[in-house]
Amino acid sequence: MSDLVVVPHDAADDADWDAFVRSSGSGTIFHLRRFLGYHPVERFTDASVRVMSGNATVALLPAVGRTLPDGRRSWVSHPGASYGGPVYRADLSFEGADDLIRALIEYARTQGYDRVQWTLPPIIYGARPSHYLEFALLEHGFGYARRDLTSAVDLADKEHPEILQSSLRSSTKTNVNRARRMGVTIRTDETDAGFTAFYALLERNLWMRHEVKPTHTLSELLDLKHRFLDEITLHGAWLGEQLIAGIVTFTTNPRVVLAFYISHDHAFQEYRALSLLFVETIRSLAHTRFTHLDFGLINGGPKPSPSLARFKENFGATGLFRDVYALDLS
Repeated sequence: MSDLVVVPHDAADDADWDAFVRSSGSGTIFHLRRFLGYHPVERFTDASVRVMSGNATVALLPAVGRTLPDGRRSWVSHPGASYGGPVYRADLSFEGADDLIRALIEYARTQGYDRVQWTLPPIIYGARPSHYLEFALLEHGFGYARRDLTSAVDLADKEHPEILQSSLRSSTKTNVNRARRMGVTIRTDETDAGFTAFYALLERNLWMRHEVKPTHTLSELLDLKHRFLDEITLHGAWLGEQLIAGIVTFTTNPRVVLAFYISHDHAFQEYRALSLLFVETIRSLAHTRFTHLDFGLINGGPKPSPSLARFKENFGATGLFRDVYALDLS
């Protein structure tokens, strides 16, 4: 792959870009132009590239250009996506990873960037577990700009009630039984009305607990839902016809489902609906092709939150790194 050429992405090639992401061993929903397209064009300065070997695409990089506070120019993973970094085929070799990173660094230099920073998905997202790319990054001088912790549940054999039950902590089992006795029911909802009801819970909780707003506006979330009808789902806990807890999941790729938003109505705390909702969501996903449910970051702020980690561990989740790599070029 020493003949690699890096070229700017042309919007006319969006369909080919998305086809490559779908067939790759490392791509996610967040790498798709169809996903990134929900952002207004004026929000970011797109600087995405494709890496070519002859007429064949061998890798993609969704990215934007930014000016740092000190005036330097930075080439970064798309800020409108949870995960970024290069997208490559599942058969990427040791030498191929080295050539890929070398080519991207050289391109960054020729474009006058002073810094490169990419956020990579956790290892569970790859079709073949490999750290070739990470090794190449470190060999070429990248360091960790940040190491976040996400948490994930291994779905292997969780469709068997006894195995799922054994992965739960005793307090969670108690909460699940309580929710069932009190009449909480679980179902998915694909309607705009369901997403709107959930968003009201989410918006209220985030402001009450952290004085922040959701990552997406309601209109943006609905836009994404319409773009990905089969890949963005609301899993709801209902008391009669009232939504009292919900999880919005993103099917990120053929292996991993991400719990992007989680919220519940504090007025119905005694029903322990969220515990039942997680257990039933894990059980339903375990009957599918997916290998993991990604619970998302356990950061309650700049550092991991022990209480949030404990909550997710109640369902058998364990911690995984979500690494941000950076290289200063000047």
